[in-house]
Amino acid sequence: MWDARRCFPNRGIDELQRMSFLKIGEANEFLMHEQLKILGRAFVKNESLANPGLRSRLWDYEDVQTTLWQRQVTNNVEALRVTPNSNQDEPPINCFHWDDFCHLSNVRFLELDNVEVEGNPENLLPSLVWLDWHGCHEKSKLFALNMEKLVILGLCSSQVELNLEDWRELMLKAKLLKVLNAKDCPFIIASLEFSEPVPLECLVLENCLLGDLTNHGSTSGLVNLVSLNMKRCSYFRCLPQALCSLKKLEELLLDGTKIERLEFKEGSLPALKILSACECEDLVDIDSIAFLKKLQKLTLRSCKNLKELPAVIGELVQLKEMDLSDTLITELPPSVRDLENLEVLKMIRTYLEGFPEAVTDLNRLKELDFTYCESLSGVCNITGLSSLRILRLKYSRISCVHAKDYGRFNILELDDGVDKHTV
Repeated sequence: MWDARRCFPNRGIDELQRMSFLKIGEANEFLMHEQLKILGRAFVKNESLANPGLRSRLWDYEDVQTTLWQRQVTNNVEALRVTPNSNQDEPPINCFHWDDFCHLSNVRFLELDNVEVEGNPENLLPSLVWLDWHGCHEKSKLFALNMEKLVILGLCSSQVELNLEDWRELMLKAKLLKVLNAKDCPFIIASLEFSEPVPLECLVLENCLLGDLTNHGSTSGLVNLVSLNMKRCSYFRCLPQALCSLKKLEELLLDGTKIERLEFKEGSLPALKILSACECEDLVDIDSIAFLKKLQKLTLRSCKNLKELPAVIGELVQLKEMDLSDTLITELPPSVRDLENLEVLKMIRTYLEGFPEAVTDLNRLKELDFTYCESLSGVCNITGLSSLRILRLKYSRISCVHAKDYGRFNILELDDGVDKHTV
């Protein structure tokens, strides 16, 4: 959105972080203290106490109601959040008319949270850049909106019905769209077939229906795609090779699908950093993931029929994090010792029988988690793990831990019977 508005906030964000006003979370989202949010909203309300339509942002239901229903002429409002009336002392009034928005020509962010909006939105909101429409029901109203400047579109938990033709029409209307979030939209039949270039960078299809991916449709138009989320797309069974040709894709999320094999060829997904296939209970073959040379995070948690890692897993030299918890994996291949950048290894509730020798010299490893590995017994030798700070062995049968300097890190959740020796 900032790029679309020709804003360059990086310097300001760095300053806010240094002042502890702002943090960036694991999912790259902004986090701030609740008191700071209250303070910021107080500043906005002070822009105009008497007339909320003169403020830049509106989120309070009463202020929104006043501004929309009285149709106060203002060009000040840039961000508007319309949510259901939650006041228990008043009857719910969650219906508006698109004519109520006709005077808001400078709104660039609009969130509609399960409210009914009657009428026709055609030619309204010409400055709209970001639209979150939770609970959208009618595609005619969606397509009537001015999408000329739209960069981000969220349709989470909507009942709107979109077929493959509607999907193409949407991309033709929103020619600047970079983020499309259709999470939990059960009546959207999504497509990855884009023969012409589109600007999409982030595509979320979690818990959607997918069109036929086994045909010869082209994904060549997804030249800018960086993140693809297909979690819990229940009919998704195989990875189309056309998808593997995406040059900029950095994140691929396949959790909870029916996929059986992760099949890649040499040169596939050359920019991929994150691959997640958790809870894929049909997944049995991941032998070709060694072709993903830029991979940094591999998450295969709860793939309950996965029995082994490929022997050449060590070729993923940039891998930093690997989660193999709740799988049938009983041992790590010797090539794991070549994962020189590995920092986190989780194998909770797996069937390891002895402490894996392949990890004993990974000097960048910071965290090892063997919780609930009930077959794991013997000595845990971590003398070669110079960066290790966290070791979890609770509910394993490890009898003792050998370390060069036990005082420099935290050994967490050890069973009472485990001896800890400093060597």
